Amino acid sequence: MTIAQELDHFAINNIVELFELDLTSIGGTETLRFSPHIDSSTLWRGNTYLPLPVQVTSINRSLEGAPPRMTFAISNINRTVMSDVITLGDLVGAEVIRWRTLAMFLDGQPDADQNQHWPIERYGIIQMTELSRDTISFVIGTSIDTPSRKIPRRQILRDDVEGALWAPMSGLSGLNRR
Repeated sequence: MTIAQELDHFAINNIVELFELDLTSIGGTETLRFSPHIDSSTLWRGNTYLPLPVQVTSINRSLEGAPPRMTFAISNINRTVMSDVITLGDLVGAEVIRWRTLAMFLDGQPDADQNQHWPIERYGIIQMTELSRDTISFVIGTSIDTPSRKIPRRQILRDDVEGALWAPMSGLSGLNRR
């Protein structure tokens, strides 16, 4: 059964949010995995996700206006992320990946299927805003908002653009190119 088929039912199984904090892009050696919706560690796609309270606010998919400032807060109760924050410079530039799937598709379930999930959401940490005994909070954004990211990812030269613009009209005469 697929997610689309399951969503057609009147009662939907539990939706599970899974988060990955990829520290390898900022010099770390690991990817931390956790979920706020589980009571014990669980497996999905062969990876173990630990239970850890997480809150993401202001996710908005509107294409109008400025993108919202989203916040990503992780519980600091067991100090899981604290040492990485200290050694890797507030985690600015690290990637946060949000997966959403149904509980029935998690590993170990009869209908386990790692390909059944909503579209992957990727965010970058822009700034750490709070570090307390209880919580570590960050401002996160899309790849466009993340510092030191360039869109497009490669440099485009003026000659490339002119060539692309004029190529379809190369058979026309009498046009002055500058």
